Amino acid sequence: MLAVQVLINALVLGCLYACIAIGFSLVWGVLNVINLIHGSFIVLGAYLAWGAYQWLGISPWYTLVIAAPLFFAFGYLLQQLLLNRVISAPVLVTLTLTFGLSATDWQARTYPSARSWSSSTSLWAISTSPLMSRQAQAPQTPSRQE
Repeated sequence: MLAVQVLINALVLGCLYACIAIGFSLVWGVLNVINLIHGSFIVLGAYLAWGAYQWLGISPWYTLVIAAPLFFAFGYLLQQLLLNRVISAPVLVTLTLTFGLSATDWQARTYPSARSWSSSTSLWAISTSPLMSRQAQAPQTPSRQE
């Protein structure tokens, strides 16, 4: 029975990855925009579904009815207010804009659990900050003895 559940989960996850890839390729192919914020919207939708399940007891499948129109409206506003202003610019401009929006979203989501940027001394501490809890600390590099 566990093997069947694992296979079903793998199939659903594979379908999700296919939908994400199709979304990326459609946006790039039709609009010529490399939309890196696309992935952040997917993660935010997943957080919404998880939060609704965790705190309200609503099934993630039912949350889809709320999340899809909500993030459609948010994406539409983002398109109208920001992306349409740079859509005729070179691809690097839209890439930079969507990368900046994605980085801002990532930092906003990880800020409560991340260590302060000013105290991060290694690239490892910055790149793994979402994986670290508030109590966990990055490994300290040994000091050199002179």
